[in-house]
Parts: sequence; structure tokens; C-alpha cells
Amino acid sequence: MPSARFEQGQTRYVDAIKIPEIDVPYRGDIVVTGVAGRTRFGDIEQTWKAMLEGRNSAIKLDLPEIDEGSRVAAPFPDDFDPISGINERKDSRFLTRMGAMTVVDGRKALAMAGLLTDDGKIDTDKIRPGRTSIVFGTGFGQVATAVDLHKVTEEKGSGKVGLDLPLGMFPEQPLGRFAMAVGIKGGRGIVNNGACGASAISVDIAKDLIRSGRADTVVVIGSETALGTHPRITMAGFNAVHALADRNNDPERASRPFDADRNGFVPADGEGIMILERADIVETQGREPLAKINRTNSAIDGHHVTQGDPDVVAQALTNMLVVPGTNKILLPDAYLAHATGTKTGELAEIEAIKKTFGNAFAEHRIPVYAPKSSINHLMGAAGIMAGIIAVLSIRDGQIPPNVNLKNPINDWHFPRESVLYQKSNSIGVLGSGFAGFNGMYVVERV
Repeated sequence: MPSARFEQGQTRYVDAIKIPEIDVPYRGDIVVTGVAGRTRFGDIEQTWKAMLEGRNSAIKLDLPEIDEGSRVAAPFPDDFDPISGINERKDSRFLTRMGAMTVVDGRKALAMAGLLTDDGKIDTDKIRPGRTSIVFGTGFGQVATAVDLHKVTEEKGSGKVGLDLPLGMFPEQPLGRFAMAVGIKGGRGIVNNGACGASAISVDIAKDLIRSGRADTVVVIGSETALGTHPRITMAGFNAVHALADRNNDPERASRPFDADRNGFVPADGEGIMILERADIVETQGREPLAKINRTNSAIDGHHVTQGDPDVVAQALTNMLVVPGTNKILLPDAYLAHATGTKTGELAEIEAIKKTFGNAFAEHRIPVYAPKSSINHLMGAAGIMAGIIAVLSIRDGQIPPNVNLKNPINDWHFPRESVLYQKSNSIGVLGSGFAGFNGMYVVERV
């Protein structure tokens, strides 16, 4: 029997073995159902308490090799050991500090959302693994592990390199290890290295995944451990670009966003995790959301290696806030600024806000809060932590005080004491990074 002829250019089709899952766009609310994370102060609730008390987490590092420039930072405490929080040996083998932290805090966020079983896995009666995605944002990733790998190779030879170092070096490992630990299979896994804007941009990516119908649930993670085993690398690098606050003898007062005497930022370790879900599924299951996030955006400004472009940020904010069919934009009830404490950063951010809202921030006395005045600059985790702070602000009706603010650089309303602000129905968040990475979103009351 002659073989079938196949003409060039002909397309072939066969019967699918697996049942196809069709992505159907979703237009309803996207809600926050769980949050978790940590700073030098401790877990999220401990961090929130410290912020409301007006405390700053910075210390002076013992780094004699840094003979010039700043030695002020906010690393995790010396006794911080997230691996001790993982009971299963298979989940803790070859796991870095960042990977362990992601597993521990990710499970806490899923538990708050009501999506975790007693054995530490996602509850497949409530969410399907293939419809659950993870977006992981970081600035430095696990660069310190590459330094350890180099050191072992130089001192002992390549034959003495263990699996923990090469596996721990890659920035995707924390995402993958978290997925393995909790049983997420088949959804999207996205690693975003958008500098200090990474985790704010990740919220925008997460919203798009849900809107497009590609996911019902997204775990958004922002993580940074750049001050862990080799803090001198982080400090030396940022000192070289003159970005750090250099008040070595007064570390808790080094970070001064929006103050006339600011002279740089204070780097910090930290992590924030947020669970975003389709509101209709959450409502059907009788679970209570914490807040909603429907307005997000991100933009690359293509302007400068360290300085942002106010025009690009203003356009992105306008596009995010516009009321469809009108030329009106939403004016948030409060604003959590990116404000790092650098000389030029705040000026560019203020200009972007004015190019978006005119003088509305001053006229309506919109509370402006700089989280970095308390927890310092979590770099790749800063944007998601700001969103978690917004969720807690709406939950408790409180806005923390701006720490170390003595001489504000303009006439905006910068609370300097913890204030009750029950009318916060919407809080704007901005995150920006070197090379022009910008992410923004609005956290709203449900």
C-alpha cells in the first residue's frame, strides 16, 4: 500500500491526549487573600508594630574592610535561620536562606488565605495547581552564593564543590523550591529581576495573568538577602555609586526620606509575599479577602542608569488611574512612596506625582508615607512590602509615622506620628529601580 503523500507547507493535527485547558479572560475584581514576609524587625505583624511605633531597623555593620563610605544597613539578625522552620528533609536539602525563607513565608501566606492543608501543601479542593502561578521578584537574587562557589573552587578545587552552591546560585531556585514544597504544578513560573522595582512590577504581571485567564491564583514574591553572607559586596557596590546614607555613627537616623538633610538610602534584607485571586472564586468558597488590587501598571523609562524619568512615570500612573471613558483619574486616599532617601530620587518622584495630579496632594492633604524611613530599602522586595503595608493600613485604619523627618522638602502632608485614618479606601504604591524599572498599583478596600 503506497504511503500517504505530504505536501510541503501542509499542517498536521492529531487528537489531544490531555484535555486542553482554555484560557478565558476574567474581568471581575482581583483580591488579596493572604500576606506574609519579614524584615529585620521580624515577621509581618512584628514589622507592622515597629513601624507604627516609629522605629528604624538600621545598624552599623562590622566591616573594617569598608574604610570609606557607609557601613549602615538592616540585615536579618545573626540568629535568623529560616531552614529551621522546614521539617521535611527533602524540602530543606541544598536550600539557601532565600529559598528557605520563601518556603516558610509562602506557606504562611497560603495559610492566611485558607489555601494550605495540614501537611503544608496547597488545598486542591480550593485551587487547582495548573491554575496557580508564581511571580518572583528580586534585585540581587542569590549573588552571594556565586561568591561562595568561587571561594571553594579557589581554595579547595572544583572537585570539592557541593550541590548546594551551584544549585543555590540561580535566581529561579527559590521559586522552584517553593513550588515543589507546596505542590504547585503546571502554572506559570516567572522570575523578574527588575532591580528595586522588581516586586512592584511582579504585582502588575500577576494581575495580567489573572485578567488574561491564565491563572486563578498568583503567589507574588519579593525577596532580598544581599546582606547575608557577604555584605561587603553590597555595601562596596552601592558606595561606589554614592547611593548610601553615610551616617555611620547614627545608623537609626541615617534613612531620611523627604528630609532636606537626606544623603542616601540604607540597604536592607527582607521578603514580602502576597496571594492574589479571582474574587468570584474566593466569594463562592466563603473566604474573606483582605483588599483588592485592580489597578496596576509598569514602565521602563529608558532614561538613565540610576535616575528615573518623571514624564514616563507620570504617564504610566495616569494610564493606571484613568476612569474609562473620561479624562478623570483616581486620587488615592493615601500614598506609599518609593522614596529611598537619595538626593535626586525624591525630587524625581515628587515631579512625577505633580505631573500626574498637579497640586492635588497638597490641596487635599493626601497622607504620604515612606516605608523606607522605618524598614529601610528592601530593594527587590520593597514594592511588595509596600503593598502589604497598604493592606495592613486599610485593615487597621492606621498610617505609620515618617521616621527621621525633621525638615520636609515640600508642603505635602507627611504624618510624623502614627495616625488613625479610617477613610483610606485606596492607597497608591510606587516602586522604582536602577536602569528605569518602574511598577505601580493601588490597594483598595473591598
